[in-house]
Amino acid sequence: MHIDIPGPDFLDNVADVESGNGMHINANEYRKRADEWREHERQLEAAHEQIDRLTADIVALRKSAFTAAEALTKIAAPAPITSGATQA
Repeated sequence: MHIDIPGPDFLDNVADVESGNGMHINANEYRKRADEWREHERQLEAAHEQIDRLTADIVALRKSAFTAAEALTKIAAPAPITSGATQA
């Protein structure tokens, strides 16, 4: 079951109605909750932006690591030890 929550603007409208009915304490509480909701939305958006930036950083690091690994494989390996070598 999906419940559609209308958002902080709805709470502001309820606050206006409550204020119009002389229920100022209730109105202030609805406004406070609407402000909190908006702040949580801003925080969520900032978190999503940070996730996007970190994901891009991870992609760049992986590319850099792959490039470094490729460069290492191109470095000449030392000559193998021959079977005629003597041990000390």
